[in-house]
Amino acid sequence: LENSWFSSPFPLNSNQSPVMPVPSRNDLCRRRRRRWKGSLLALPALLLILLVLIAFSPLTTVDALETVYTLSTDGPSSMTEGQKLFTEGNYDKASLYFWRAVLFQANHPDDYSVEDAFGRFMQCYAIQGKTEEGFVYIAKESIQRGQKDMAAKYLEQALSMDP
Repeated sequence: LENSWFSSPFPLNSNQSPVMPVPSRNDLCRRRRRRWKGSLLALPALLLILLVLIAFSPLTTVDALETVYTLSTDGPSSMTEGQKLFTEGNYDKASLYFWRAVLFQANHPDDYSVEDAFGRFMQCYAIQGKTEEGFVYIAKESIQRGQKDMAAKYLEQALSMDP
């Protein structure tokens, strides 16, 4: 095998076959410690986000559960229901319908624009003087969808508004 076309980057054993290096137990422990250390550094930030989300929760649990049961499954129906609730002055529930309309707008692009649904969603919070809570709601939804960068941007906006 010495004159062979194959040359191994690993040392050869007595049978002239490559021997892959095996990491020592100490190396493995060191790698695990580094992973934990990185995870622990993110813990305070995650706790802060959780506390902000809890503090700015727009609805009580009972209201949220009641609304979830009555939510429609498509965007145009959600938009219509949100508009009805908005005119009645029920802004918290209307915001949930407008958010649902934002999420389902792509399924019905000709019926309404995502900007219109998003604008009405934010208007539900702005009219109550709670715009930052709208941003926190979007951040919470973004976290649940795994969109961490988007969540961070909306949390920054919320924190910049709230004294």
